[in-house]
Amino acid sequence: MSANYREILRMSADGSYSIAVWLPDQKVGIDYMISDGLNKYSVPFDLIGKHVSIRTTRNLVEVFFQTERVAVHARAESPLRDPVVKPEHMPEEHRAYLKYTAEDFTAWGSKIGPNTGKTVSYFLNRGKAPEQGYKFCASLQNLAKKYGSSRLEAACEMLLSYTSSPDLRTLTSILKNGQDKAKPSQPEQVKTPSSTGITRGADYYRKLKGGV
Repeated sequence: MSANYREILRMSADGSYSIAVWLPDQKVGIDYMISDGLNKYSVPFDLIGKHVSIRTTRNLVEVFFQTERVAVHARAESPLRDPVVKPEHMPEEHRAYLKYTAEDFTAWGSKIGPNTGKTVSYFLNRGKAPEQGYKFCASLQNLAKKYGSSRLEAACEMLLSYTSSPDLRTLTSILKNGQDKAKPSQPEQVKTPSSTGITRGADYYRKLKGGV
């Protein structure tokens, strides 16, 4: 990042001034976020990979691309757990996450089956907040659409049979390779002699008759 520089801005008609700090060259990350050095803020997703300039004051974060202001946020004064995101900056598929709730995912998982329900519960509860598991639960729904609900339930059952910490990659691999459809091998039946002795075949007696 290039060195910061400052300018004096007149903020109001009463003659008061405020310092603005410029961050003149910051590349927009794959998450379409920029940073003011304390928190992350969204910009339009089509600016991913582009270089933008950021102007911060005590109350605002403004983002400029080729002299045009493309985003403005109220600036947080303390560190935030999550980035500040405006829905209009998000791709359409990401906006869908705003509609998700833990209750909806839980109800859906239980409807598919007990093992899918347990997997959903694990994803929702392993992070600091349920929202961190929404992406994984949405991916489970996509797997159900692609492979069918019964196969997803079988795959979850298989995965949970050997780990209490299911992961999406292994679950996807089970479904992709059809492991959920493999029937467990039946134990080989052991032949036991009958109570009247070992039964001889016709060839045995035919040989005896012929003097063999």
